[in-house]
Amino acid sequence: MQDAMQDAFKTWDAAGETLEAVEARIHDGVPREKLHERAAGYARRVLRAAPWLHVNRADTIVEVGPGVGYIMQAVAEQSGAAAITGLDVAPSMIAHAQARLQRDGLSPDRFRFQHYDGARFPWPDETVDLFYSVAAIQHIPKPHAYNVFLEMHRCLRRRGTSVVHLLSWDFVARHQFDFAAEIRQQVAGVHTHWHHFYDRTELETILQHVLKAATFRFDEEHGSIWMAWQK
Repeated sequence: MQDAMQDAFKTWDAAGETLEAVEARIHDGVPREKLHERAAGYARRVLRAAPWLHVNRADTIVEVGPGVGYIMQAVAEQSGAAAITGLDVAPSMIAHAQARLQRDGLSPDRFRFQHYDGARFPWPDETVDLFYSVAAIQHIPKPHAYNVFLEMHRCLRRRGTSVVHLLSWDFVARHQFDFAAEIRQQVAGVHTHWHHFYDRTELETILQHVLKAATFRFDEEHGSIWMAWQK
C-alpha cells in the first residue's frame, strides 16, 4: 500500500516542470487568466459549506493539497484570515507554489506551506480551527484518504470544522468516465492523476461511527460531494 501511495504522489512532485506547465496540468488546462475566478468559486463553497462555520481573522487554517495556492488566496480574501497554511506531500509542488506567490506579489507571511510524509499531520491534537481540501483527496488511495480524515479530526480544536470536496460515484455515469482504464493505470502504477470515488453511505459511516463528529452536512451536485463536519 505504501508503494501505491508513492505512485499516487509522484505525479505531483514534478521538479522538472515550469510553474506555467504545472498550473496548466493541475488545473485541467483552464487558462491562467481564469484561475482566480475558478478559485473564488471554490472558496465560496468552502466558506458556505456549513451554517455553523464562522472564520475569525486569527484562526489557524490549513488547506490539504493546495496546489500552487489559488484557493488559499481566495479563501483568505473572502474570509479575512490573517494566514493560511498549505499542507502538501510534494516538495516540488511547494516550491512551485512559493514561486507563484513571488510572481504574483503575495505575502509569504500570509500564505505558508508545510511538507509532510503523507501519514501524520505536523500539528498537535486540537490546534487547528479549520481544515479544507478541494479536488485533492480524491486522487489518493482510499486508506490514505481515510487517514487524512482521521488526522484532520485529531488536529481540530473542539468546535473546529473540516470541509472536504470529493468525487461521487455519479461522476462515473455523468461524465462517461472510463473506470476500467482508471483501475488498470492504478494497478500498473502509472504516474498520473488517479481518481477515487465516494458515496454518502460510506462517508456518513465514518463521520458518525469513526470520527463521532458533533454534526455534519453534505451537498451533492454534478458528480461532486462537499462534506463538512464539526468536532
